[in-house]
Amino acid sequence: MKESELLWQPGLHPLHQASVWCGDPLYRWQADILCAFARPGSRVIASTNNESGKTSVLLPIAGLSAMINFPGCYVFSTSGSEDQVREQLFIIQLEPIIRDLPGWSISTAKGNLNVMAPNGSRWKGYKCAKGGTTEGFHGQRRRCNDGVVRYRPCVYLMDECKSIPDEIFEAVMRIDPDLLLAVSTPGAEEGWFYKAIDPDLLEMKPEDTPRHEPEMLDTTTMTEAQIQAEIDMREEQLRIIEEVDRDE
Repeated sequence: MKESELLWQPGLHPLHQASVWCGDPLYRWQADILCAFARPGSRVIASTNNESGKTSVLLPIAGLSAMINFPGCYVFSTSGSEDQVREQLFIIQLEPIIRDLPGWSISTAKGNLNVMAPNGSRWKGYKCAKGGTTEGFHGQRRRCNDGVVRYRPCVYLMDECKSIPDEIFEAVMRIDPDLLLAVSTPGAEEGWFYKAIDPDLLEMKPEDTPRHEPEMLDTTTMTEAQIQAEIDMREEQLRIIEEVDRDE
């Protein structure tokens, strides 16, 4: 796989597609997470409070944007809870979107959670109980529905990660997905998810929490040029952060 094969086409970056799949303004921290997720080889792990838009905003935008941008890609969703994948994500969030899209299909039956796109992209949801049964194809170069041979990336979206055992996460990492987004509310102070988040952030006291309303980014009212400027700015911020981390 070449890094160039994981780039987003003009107008198809998750921030460009956000208003298509969500329709509501994004919080700026949500835009930061989506920009980080969109980078080739991303490994994004985020902890937020309940009802902040993890399952209703971040996962649909990330998964559906990837399906559109990368024809034939494989998107996999897993969680520590079967209800979280089937009911909260597939039934409540994805089904109302997919059922009205020409050529798309969705199954929400137990044991058969699938979204299929006309371009050959697929999204499968499941609860994985054992690391040895973790599902997922490695990204691979295959012929797509239009007859063109393309790299078909593997995208992993993990929800309520505080309940996903270490062995599951390790199995996912052995698959080496091309893009990964793992989100959850804070959980016990142990395990892979806790270790991946800066403990200082989890130990923030309520009185230290900012009281002002979080800033919003309304992509529904922005021009394509304005959205691209936001993407470029956030990409530059991520680049600077990476340089500082390497220096330390």
